[in-house]
Amino acid sequence: NGTMGRIRQPRERNSSMTEKTCTRCGDKWPRDTEFFRKETRGAGYYLPWCRACEAQQKREKRAQQAQEMAAA
Repeated sequence: NGTMGRIRQPRERNSSMTEKTCTRCGDKWPRDTEFFRKETRGAGYYLPWCRACEAQQKREKRAQQAQEMAAA
């Protein structure tokens, strides 16, 4: 729904080494653990979705599962 928005706003950075683009929303965020979770397979790897998009996807999935349970 429209009431759940982002808490953080993207920061302006110039270097591609210090920023990463979220593959879900397309926003550019600093490449650090505040905005992206680390990949477990190695140092320096980050997951493709920002933390805000991951949280939104989890909320959507839980809502869908609740609707499916209610319909069953």
